[in-house]
Amino acid sequence: MIASAKLPPRAALLLGAAGLLPTLAALGVLLLARRPEQDIAFRAAATYGAVILSFLGGAWWGLAAARGHPRDLAWWLGLAVLPSLAAWGVVFALTPLAVAVLSGLFLAALWVDRELARRFVAPPWWLSMRLPLSLCMAGLHMMIAVVRVVRA
Repeated sequence: MIASAKLPPRAALLLGAAGLLPTLAALGVLLLARRPEQDIAFRAAATYGAVILSFLGGAWWGLAAARGHPRDLAWWLGLAVLPSLAAWGVVFALTPLAVAVLSGLFLAALWVDRELARRFVAPPWWLSMRLPLSLCMAGLHMMIAVVRVVRA
């Protein structure tokens, strides 16, 4: 049976969804554990979110290098570097505000994902995978930032 071109490959869907598990676990620890474990969970969530944002930038770089139009390549490669720079700032600051900004960055990344899909640089299924993953990461990181402030 051939899957629709708009549906992500099963492996991409499963691995993408599994990528949410560390953030979900960190939120659970923040909600249920004592202070020392909460501190570790907060740092882990912020760091993992920054790594995932950087990974997304790397994916953009790869898509642009492989399928981007030569006249647009500098634009796409420049955009692809921004998530790593922003993620570095989050890890450097490591505050609830920085994690809230990280949440916003996952939402902002959807614009790039949409443009990559619209311009046929990304595969046809790209946005149908990226949309729920980015929305989940944004929501989870905003909850983590709020819980950190409330439980501080």
